[in-house]
Amino acid sequence: MASFLLRRGRLPAPVRNFRFNQSLIEMLNNVELMGAAVRATGEEAFEMVVPAMKVRNFHFSEVTKF
Repeated sequence: MASFLLRRGRLPAPVRNFRFNQSLIEMLNNVELMGAAVRATGEEAFEMVVPAMKVRNFHFSEVTKF
């Protein structure tokens, strides 16, 4: 999952290495906006087709160390 910092409606920078333990079902219930699905490759070893999402009340729990 990629995360981006929003500041005054603009994307000044990506946010990296954050962990979350929020329920994905809860996250999907809080989707406010969704973009078109695009092919993405992350740190995982497989490609995914996913949309960008704006989610309200999403809580990160900590920063990872890698």
